[in-house]
Amino acid sequence: MLEKWRLEIILIALVFLTIIAIVAEQKILQASITITPRDGYFIEVYDDGRSGGNSHAEMISPQNFQWRCTLKNKFNYPYCGFEIFFDPKREHGVDLSHYNKIRLWLDYKGPNKTLRIYLRNSDPLYSSPGVEASTKYNQLEFSTDLLKNQVLEFSLKDFFVADWWLIEYNIPPELRAPQFDNIIMIEVQTGSKEPLGEHNFQLKKVELIGQRLPTEKWYLIIMIAWLGIFAIF
Repeated sequence: MLEKWRLEIILIALVFLTIIAIVAEQKILQASITITPRDGYFIEVYDDGRSGGNSHAEMISPQNFQWRCTLKNKFNYPYCGFEIFFDPKREHGVDLSHYNKIRLWLDYKGPNKTLRIYLRNSDPLYSSPGVEASTKYNQLEFSTDLLKNQVLEFSLKDFFVADWWLIEYNIPPELRAPQFDNIIMIEVQTGSKEPLGEHNFQLKKVELIGQRLPTEKWYLIIMIAWLGIFAIF
């Protein structure tokens, strides 16, 4: 009789744990990466001098992720930006394929109506060592009106691959979708409407939110655990 009660208590406990695993799935599996100026990431600023332009970007305070851009009109599409590297060699980044949100705490002062975020992915199928622009440009462009909010939050599903990059590198159809399995850097860049003049930025924090495991794998683990329990009994 005592053995029977022990088995029933064990089964009830296992059922209770299973219910918790299902109901609290998001909290149990949630993972996040937080990037702040104090975390020691390698950073750079850049401008359209890469493309023959005469805009100028300068780091005001690397300790605070603060930079300034002055856009000028020599290049047809003036731009400048700021890069946070997961891997300065642009080869081995972080796997964000199970992440679904990005949050930014960003201050901006300037005439631009839109800004861009890039999540740059490296893959041997299209990336070449030493060719800076060969990493995939997963892009999102947003209105600067949103900066009135304390924090910007976007879904990674809203990102798309920049058309100019697809054309420049003659990317085949099967590789044209956004890809987040080896993100080597995050960029903040001036937008597609590029008013000339001074643009001031400070990026206070970036947060990436996702799951440690895909939901289907989590349920598979639960199912395998119960199959193991049945086998033992």
